Amino acid sequence: MPKHHILVIDDEPLMREYVEEAMTRAGHAVNGAGSGREGLALFDELAHDLVITDLKMTPMDGLEVLRRLRERAPGLPVIVMTAFGTIETAVAALKEGAADYILKPFT
Repeated sequence: MPKHHILVIDDEPLMREYVEEAMTRAGHAVNGAGSGREGLALFDELAHDLVITDLKMTPMDGLEVLRRLRERAPGLPVIVMTAFGTIETAVAALKEGAADYILKPFT
């Protein structure tokens, strides 16, 4: 039985697969989505304990995904990851309720 159900949203397939694989190896059940819209649809279909989303995506960026998840599940932990981190985007993500803000690449 998996420890947690995690949703990974990233429009970069290699990064999404890397995170999915790491979470699976850690014993979690993982779903992946290639866009914010796809991720929100999966979230609405299946219960998830955590969402990990990329920040820079189009047409819906990670902050908008975070806002919409807050409407659906206010207490849900959401981790925002980005390769284009700035202090401004980190502050914005944390103000929107992100549980953490992680810079890519990471190990």
